[in-house]
Amino acid sequence: MIGRLRRLNRLFVGEQKRCLLSPLDHGGWLGPVKGIDRPQAIVKAVLKGGANALLVSPGFYKAVSPITPPSVGVVLRVSLTAGLSADGTQETPIASLETALRMDADAIAVSVFFGRPGDVEIYRWLAKLIDASQAYDMPVVAEMMPPGDRFYQPEAIAHAARIGMEIGADVIKTNY
Repeated sequence: MIGRLRRLNRLFVGEQKRCLLSPLDHGGWLGPVKGIDRPQAIVKAVLKGGANALLVSPGFYKAVSPITPPSVGVVLRVSLTAGLSADGTQETPIASLETALRMDADAIAVSVFFGRPGDVEIYRWLAKLIDASQAYDMPVVAEMMPPGDRFYQPEAIAHAARIGMEIGADVIKTNY
């Protein structure tokens, strides 16, 4: 539990325990995104702008870790949705909990698009990942997303967030 709290305290800072997390993990889903196509330049810019944590894929983090100060929180994306896939919402594992530990991540992140074919498999994987993370005190960020036309509906967002909480995620990232 000590390790989990220390990691969360690197993400949620100050008296009010807030986190300004800059999501720089969209390249896997959207392809070459203007602005994040130069990893080191964008990291310098978001840190200058006040971000205290980064959400990054393993490859992106390898590119920026030399210039990322130790005080910056790192949330490592361990799943990927390929935007070129049939519906663009099927997550697949891309990194292990052990990889996140070796990379000195402060948390791991998984996206879950609920209400789609195959969502039961990602719930199962998320539950196993959360269970395994307990042994290493690694916080899990569940990015809980309602599908398609319900992407911004408050009831669907609340339902998605509740599923993540019920499965046991430490932090929920979703739309608002």
